[in-house]
Amino acid sequence: MGQPQDTPADLEFPDENVEVAEENDGDIPGTGEDAELDEVDVADAEEDEAEEVDTSEAKPKGAKKATKKAAKARPPVPDGYIAPVAFAKKLTTKLIEQGRLEADEEIPPQMIYSYIKNSAAGQHPLPSYSEGGRENLLKEDEAFAWWDAKEERAKARQVAKKAKAAKKAAGAAVEETEETESEGGDVEATDVE
Repeated sequence: MGQPQDTPADLEFPDENVEVAEENDGDIPGTGEDAELDEVDVADAEEDEAEEVDTSEAKPKGAKKATKKAAKARPPVPDGYIAPVAFAKKLTTKLIEQGRLEADEEIPPQMIYSYIKNSAAGQHPLPSYSEGGRENLLKEDEAFAWWDAKEERAKARQVAKKAKAAKKAAGAAVEETEETESEGGDVEATDVE
């Protein structure tokens, strides 16, 4: 590693490039056997280009960083709580067993974190806790109950939406019937005259 890099003068060129250079010796001024070349001080170039790096210090520093990272690991999840990632896995398993998800589908942990963050300001927040140096912890029974209630609310919204659409369609049908009856009444009145 402490050796200098190859300079252009040290590189070998393929024979075909040499032949081309030999053919052009007389064509380009300053080339050929009689051309004078400026001397290059290779020792100065080597000092400028190559820096020696002491690798013996780099490895122990990296090893120290790895031990520091291990020391910064998260504390374990306290008893009675579950992490959002573990809840997502258990929820996926439960929904597959119930037939509400296909075997190759899953609830991603990001979805659970999103419900924790975004539902906190809403009407039905997903209860989360901070305990033992951890945040966003869930109680498994509460989280499953929240999920079931969320699904019920979603079903209720779908039913209400369909009922509203049916009412609107029925209202439109009544108006349409009234219009045809009123048009038909005018036609009959003109026939009588």
